[in-house]
Amino acid sequence: MVSFLLALIILLSALTGCQKANAQYTHTPGFELSSEAVFVMDVNTNDIIYEKNADKLMFPAALTQMLTALVAMEKTQDLNSEVTVPDGFSPLQGSESSPIGTASAGETFIMQDLLHCVIMNTDNTAATLIAQAAGGGDINSFISLLNEKAKVLGTKSTNFINPTGIHDTHNYTTARDMAAIAAAAVSNTAYMEIASKTAYTFAADNQSSRNVTSNLSILSTAGEYPAGTKEIKFSAGEDTGSSLVCVLEQDGLKIVAVLMGAPYSVDGAAVYADMKKLLGWASSTCVLAIPPKSGDTILTIGVSGNFNIKELPLKTEKNLSDLLPKKAQLKDIQLFCCIPSGINKPVNSGEVLGKADIIYNGKKTNSVNLLAVGSVTEAGKQSSVPDILLTVGIVFLSLFLLLLIIRQINIIRYRKKRQRALEQRRRQMRRELEKGTANSSVRRK
Repeated sequence: MVSFLLALIILLSALTGCQKANAQYTHTPGFELSSEAVFVMDVNTNDIIYEKNADKLMFPAALTQMLTALVAMEKTQDLNSEVTVPDGFSPLQGSESSPIGTASAGETFIMQDLLHCVIMNTDNTAATLIAQAAGGGDINSFISLLNEKAKVLGTKSTNFINPTGIHDTHNYTTARDMAAIAAAAVSNTAYMEIASKTAYTFAADNQSSRNVTSNLSILSTAGEYPAGTKEIKFSAGEDTGSSLVCVLEQDGLKIVAVLMGAPYSVDGAAVYADMKKLLGWASSTCVLAIPPKSGDTILTIGVSGNFNIKELPLKTEKNLSDLLPKKAQLKDIQLFCCIPSGINKPVNSGEVLGKADIIYNGKKTNSVNLLAVGSVTEAGKQSSVPDILLTVGIVFLSLFLLLLIIRQINIIRYRKKRQRALEQRRRQMRRELEKGTANSSVRRK
């Protein structure tokens, strides 16, 4: 396994000094895809596996409803709360076969049921109703929430003007941005629980039950795709072409694949064919390597001069997990550490002192900062936490003793002052007594 070999390399073959890779390594399939824009990434590592026109502006169409559902879930405290169809509402385009396609003013639905309609079987009417409910009765407020959430998820070139994805030239995104939204969906347990269902039945006001059948084809043809494949959202329109979002979870990987703008057909034959080839290639080509985890000590640097330590350990700032080809051999993989040859000055704990790169066939696949474990201080000037606490304790004790001494001095001064006052009072009383005695003698004579 590459992960095992790489661990050995890190323990035994870490090279110091600065080594520059010739280029960034990228995975490249040996086939063409009909989809106009493609983006494939591993959610766990954020590694890009493959991209094609990833930043080209595309129309999201029904893929929009992934984010509509996510925002509605986030903004609704109780998913079992009721959603009432407002006055003047009429079912939207594309909802003719929807289980709520005949929704009328005053009718009530449960938010959870509407979410099933949106996630399992793209439903414009359901998407509009949950947008109105989650937006406080105002669609425009919900659209603002959509765009705010998109930015939070890291999108750069995305704009939504409706919650359904009904075609409009002002509704646009990119395959890269849509992958960021899809990554949020696959990380949402409630969303994925609904997306994994093939059928769902719920009660309604004016009929005993309504049925939702998933339009996610891979759920029924899973054997044709790599094990661990799940379909997230499918979209097809004459104006937008066919688009598809899937996730592949296998051997520690969580690969999100976004295909957009494949030739249009109602069943999305072209985009499903692309996805089958792409995920098949990814699952047979990529493997997750597990180098040091965040905080692991990777090597040490010598410290010269009059300092508190002679060697300074370095740790990784974050996980260095990476994707490498399954065909990778031990001889083709190296870990290069660009660090100083030695330390001859003070260093703060956590300070960045270098970088570690994974190199495969001369090309860099990933890198991470190396941080100082502990500090380097001049000998005799260490400032460890216990020393600081001791110093603070000594200061407080000194102040306490000083206050006691001052108090004792004041007591002694007070007593002396009081004693002098008493002596003066006694002397005055004796003088007055002597004076009174003398006066009495004079009167007797």
